[in-house]
Formats: sequence, C-alpha cells, structure tokens
Amino acid sequence: MPDLASDAITEATSVFLNDPSKTRFTDAIMLPYIKRAHRELQLRFHNNGISVLNEVSSTVTIGAGDLTMGVNQPSDMIEPRHLEERASGETTYVDMQQKIWEPDDEQTSHLRFWVWREELIQFLGATEAREVRVYYLKSLSAISGVSSPLGILNGLGFIAARSAALAAKFNGQNPVLGQSIDAEAVFFLNELIRRGTRTSQGMGVRRHSFRKTLRG
Repeated sequence: MPDLASDAITEATSVFLNDPSKTRFTDAIMLPYIKRAHRELQLRFHNNGISVLNEVSSTVTIGAGDLTMGVNQPSDMIEPRHLEERASGETTYVDMQQKIWEPDDEQTSHLRFWVWREELIQFLGATEAREVRVYYLKSLSAISGVSSPLGILNGLGFIAARSAALAAKFNGQNPVLGQSIDAEAVFFLNELIRRGTRTSQGMGVRRHSFRKTLRG
C-alpha cells in the first residue's frame, strides 16, 4: 500500500514534533507543510535528473502545418527531453533534433526539429501529418488532502521531517527545533538522491548540486 499524506503527518507529529495526538499540530495545520515538502522533493528530483520522474507519452498526431502540440501536449510534463517521429502507419520512429529557435527553413514531409519555448513544444511544421512520441520529465500528482498518495517510494521520511521542520519554525515559532529536524530531512534527502542517481548513471543526465542545509 502506498504511503499517504496522512502517514507523513503522523510521523511528523509523533516522531519530530512530540505531538502524537495532534493536539497542537492538527491535520489542517500540517497539510500545507506536507504539500510544500512534497513540492520541494519533486524539485530536487527534477534538478538531479532522478528517473522516478521519467515518462513517455502515447503517440500524438501532429497535423500537416501544425506548429505546436496544442492540447495534446502531456499535461503532467515538466520538461521534454527527447522527441521522435514517424509517418502514420509506420512502426519505426526516427529521432528529432532539438533547437533553441525554429530554423528558418522550408517545411518538408518530416517535422525534423522541435523547440521548447514558453512551456510549449513547438515545430517548424511539416507538409504531412506526423506521429510524435515525447520522452519527458513529469510532475507528480499534487497532494490535495490527507488521503493523497505521496507517489515517491521511500519519500515518507523526507516529507515527514521537512514538513515537521517547517511547522516547528513557522507555526510553533521554534526555529532551533526546526533546524534540528531539518538535519534529519537532509539525511533522508541525501539517501533518496544517492539511490536515484545510481539508477541514472550512464544516461548522460547532468545532475545539479544541492545544499546540505534546507532553508525556509
């Protein structure tokens, strides 16, 4: 059974905030901090190229002359990494080339190029309809309530500790306790990044450094 936001709240209040009955730190108080910690972990994964965010779209048909993916662009996409195309009915895809700007070139029967601009996948266009597949980094399902799944294997420790640290600092007015709990959050974060980067080795993903302390 996947870990839920309620599990993170229980661990945060009982292990880190010494409030197992949630007298002070209720579900309603803790949920915004759970959401914040969840978003932070997703950002850390994104910045470090962690494979849990990798996704492949279903086949999208780009009509003749179309310059964007339009409403067919994956709704959970944070950033596209690679595109490939084929003619309708073909079984083999060919790689497309990413550009910074759309080339000043004539359209052909192939799309050939793609551009990521204004958070849209954009094309030079083709004279014929093409089928496209997108490899991308996805966003996790947002936390909406205490019954929402966290969606990250072994992410419970970080989310519980980080949300507890935020609650201690901003609701409990205890920055010293918050800083102490943040040290636990950093431990969990380092372990998650270490595990995730091991699975990404050899994939050519540029990983960004991250701080040993958490702020805010």
